[in-house]
Amino acid sequence: MRQCRIKFAMQRGVQERIYWIDAIRGAGMLVIIIVHTMGSISLLPIQYLFSACNKWKLGIFFTTSGLLLKCKSSSTEGRVKNIKQVLCNKYVSVIKPYLLWSLIMLGIYSCFFLIDSNYISYKQLWIEIYDTLVLNGVGVLWFLPVLVISEIIYSILKKKTKMVKACFTGIALLLVELWNRWVLLQNDGEVVEIYIKPIMLVIIKSCVCVLYYFLAEGLAVWFNKEKDKKRGTILTIVTCICVIFAMPLISTDWDYNRMIMDKPVIDMCASIVVTGCVCIIFERLDGIINSSFIGRVLGWIGRNSLVVMATHYLVMQVFSFVLSEKCIGWSLYTFLLYTSVVLVVTFPLVEPITKYCSALAGRGRKYISNS
Repeated sequence: MRQCRIKFAMQRGVQERIYWIDAIRGAGMLVIIIVHTMGSISLLPIQYLFSACNKWKLGIFFTTSGLLLKCKSSSTEGRVKNIKQVLCNKYVSVIKPYLLWSLIMLGIYSCFFLIDSNYISYKQLWIEIYDTLVLNGVGVLWFLPVLVISEIIYSILKKKTKMVKACFTGIALLLVELWNRWVLLQNDGEVVEIYIKPIMLVIIKSCVCVLYYFLAEGLAVWFNKEKDKKRGTILTIVTCICVIFAMPLISTDWDYNRMIMDKPVIDMCASIVVTGCVCIIFERLDGIINSSFIGRVLGWIGRNSLVVMATHYLVMQVFSFVLSEKCIGWSLYTFLLYTSVVLVVTFPLVEPITKYCSALAGRGRKYISNS
């Protein structure tokens, strides 16, 4: 009988590293980079493959945060964090890096504006500054404030009844539906588009991301069952893979940042189901991940996901400014070349940033470490 690694971590506090959580974050980070560099490739097999991956690439970060939060709350005898505790815990790991990376990105955008005002206008620069102030984030940084706000909401709902959580889930899905209907309206006016919608978007994204914390609760119960994991493992993995690749047939891709979906409720539910399936696959393959080279590489990316996320985005922005995306004819060859260049430039920068600029890496985070 083999106990789950989540249960070990819960029993022994936060000293036990859960390797599959690092690896799944690394896999999600790679998918994010690849999706960002895909451009407008029209090859159907590639589009279908990344459509399946696109549904869990960001959801796993919130789900694994929920799983780690479950471990930490267990190690403190189930004590529910209040808002002050969440903010103090997230200051070094999330809030401070958000402010610093935002300043860096806004500085680079300002340089682009001074060099070529046609590439980025004064109005666009102001929108980026305003989005930073209202926590909507510059580029990929939107997920950092949402991570804090969603954990605050979850800390309030954590000990509530299942009925309360079900009602909140319904409200979150309703907000997404109403948001998408509103976004379809044209000519809302500059004030609404620039100043009102970003604030509403932060609230909606935070509510939606709480649903991934609820998913983490269910996964924790699944993982912590004391049973022989060898039985049914292959069948479970195959079933999860089939579900993942079947979902693009019933749901569409959607924009996490702008929360734009064709079928909001179906697309959200599909994302949650696929995210759960991916977590189950990685948890079942924990032993292989721990001992394999690919697992160690994904683990390294996952442990440095914040730096990789921000750095690859900066690299892409510089490439886009220098090369001009309009000059790139997207094909499978250019996609592979561009992705390779972004990775080759990004990864060597991670260790120096982490070592010499620990604030940018959110160091001080209580990662689960080897016991």
